[in-house]
Amino acid sequence: MDKIVKETVRTVLYELCKENKNACPLIYDIDNMEEDEIWNKLKEILSCKNNKECDVKFKKVKERFEKTMKELGFNLT
Repeated sequence: MDKIVKETVRTVLYELCKENKNACPLIYDIDNMEEDEIWNKLKEILSCKNNKECDVKFKKVKERFEKTMKELGFNLT
């Protein structure tokens, strides 16, 4: 994964972490993960499946993140 993309993902994870604690460990784990693992984990967090922390604020952060990643050429849906 490109270093700029990784740092962008990390920046957004800080925002996601504020609203959903499941995103917090990924901030540090992405350095030791393969690109596919990172995207799969992100998709899992963003899907809000089996997650009580997915409230309205989180969904707004999620939408912003997906828009940013799409602008960078990554489709997470």
